[in-house]
Amino acid sequence: MNATSKKGFFFVFVIFLVISYMLASISITVKQIDLSEKRFAERFKNSNIELVMSQVNDKKINEVSNSITYAMLFKLNDHSVDSPLKSSPETAPEAEQLFYLRSAMHELVANGTASGDNFNDAQQPTFNPGAASFSNWVSGLNDTLQNIGFEVSEFSLNTFWINQSKIDSIDYNFTIHLKVSEKGGFTTITRDYNISNSLPIQSLTDSAFSREVKRNKPDILVKKPFYFFDGYSDPTDINPSSLVPGGSEGQGWFYGYLVEVKDALSVQPFEQKKYILVGKYSDIIAMDYPDLSYKSFGAYIITDKPILNPVSGCPGDFNQDNTFNPIIYDNRHCTVMSSSNYIDKPFMVGENFDITLAPQCDSDSSGNTRSCILFVAQKSPDEVKLDSIQKLHSVSMYDMEKLRDFAMCSYYIHSKGAPSYLQRMLANSYMRTSDLGIESFVLGNYIGATINDDGSARPSDITYSDDKSRLDNEFVNGITGSAYKIRGMPGCKDAETCKDGSDTLLGHFRLTSDSAKKYIGSSSLDIVCKPGNAGASCG
Repeated sequence: MNATSKKGFFFVFVIFLVISYMLASISITVKQIDLSEKRFAERFKNSNIELVMSQVNDKKINEVSNSITYAMLFKLNDHSVDSPLKSSPETAPEAEQLFYLRSAMHELVANGTASGDNFNDAQQPTFNPGAASFSNWVSGLNDTLQNIGFEVSEFSLNTFWINQSKIDSIDYNFTIHLKVSEKGGFTTITRDYNISNSLPIQSLTDSAFSREVKRNKPDILVKKPFYFFDGYSDPTDINPSSLVPGGSEGQGWFYGYLVEVKDALSVQPFEQKKYILVGKYSDIIAMDYPDLSYKSFGAYIITDKPILNPVSGCPGDFNQDNTFNPIIYDNRHCTVMSSSNYIDKPFMVGENFDITLAPQCDSDSSGNTRSCILFVAQKSPDEVKLDSIQKLHSVSMYDMEKLRDFAMCSYYIHSKGAPSYLQRMLANSYMRTSDLGIESFVLGNYIGATINDDGSARPSDITYSDDKSRLDNEFVNGITGSAYKIRGMPGCKDAETCKDGSDTLLGHFRLTSDSAKKYIGSSSLDIVCKPGNAGASCG
């Protein structure tokens, strides 16, 4: 081989080595890139899984559980108005009574609907495909997981339980099993959750009361929300309280706003009949002008004593002055004469009565913040007109504001003689009782009203009779006749509005003897318009 050939061979050999090295390097680089891509893809997949699973941690699952359970409780509560849940007899233990309720709630929370087998009329709740439920939640989770090649391979909701440990909330618990798997792969993630939470029932509506009203008056729709107030844990918390020292004499009775003579101009003319005018006798009667007269007010509290003058020829007898319906003697016979200065409105003598110590009440229709009281004398104006001596009895004064607040705000309160919240979704709700029972007053123009807001007559076919107790379980169970009007409550603020046959927007508030003892108290029974009780006639 000559020198030129050797050089050519060497050149070709070197080029071959260089090309071989380059090919080998490229091969290694490609393998490294491929390996890196695989590692990156694995890391990306794992980070996606971790991101997704971070959204189903304990905190998130509890939030989802609360949202779904509350939504389904609302749905069941609403459905039970027309379709109460089946139950074992009212005498069975409460946990046993709630068997079908638990079954229905389990199905609703899991699937968004429940079998008709749980309900008295076999009507299952309307199914909404987009409703909050765990089946929809799992479907949404699956949509997210499928974007990264995963899916929910196992899901179950087990050992569902719902109960109450407080009157104003429900307790629920269940377990969740969740398994996420890689499609066509081997990666799996398993989670098990123990869910245990409480939910308030505040603002849900009383399905039992709605059901009973609808059953008796199909044209009336009543939705009565559950409201609770921490200060009202027992009926004794809302009993009217006696205001001492009360009055030394008077006639009739009246509940209303208080205004002193010096502030009387602040009361609109159309409101004056709702007010008790407070002041010295001379100041009260001096206010007798064409545009402002004491005579247009509803009642009076005289804050100074009557003046007593000895009766000539009648030892021990005194004529009165400086007061309404004064006692005047005929000194020839030492007998009481009819008064020429007679007034037929309620009044009391409350020496040194301090209006600032009276309880604050709702604002009047003009927005003025006022105080209110109920006073109850022993004799009516008619009785005092016949014999003014009859006014010489002590006069009771009461703070009615807690009882009125409880009634007007429609609060519920603990009562072992009433059904619990969960029992109110069952058939025959008001035949049931519970240690966590609750009860409430019922008010509305559908009970006893004779006129509508516009003054037109209210049809009787959409109105319950006025003689019913306004305590819900007594009202529903048909206790009538023995329910007595309560002074100072809606429809019974004075003898004129309280009398039978008077036009009223809300009827006349009533309680039975039993419920009056609970909510009025045995020491304040002159508030109750029951024959034989102390106090002037209710009208």
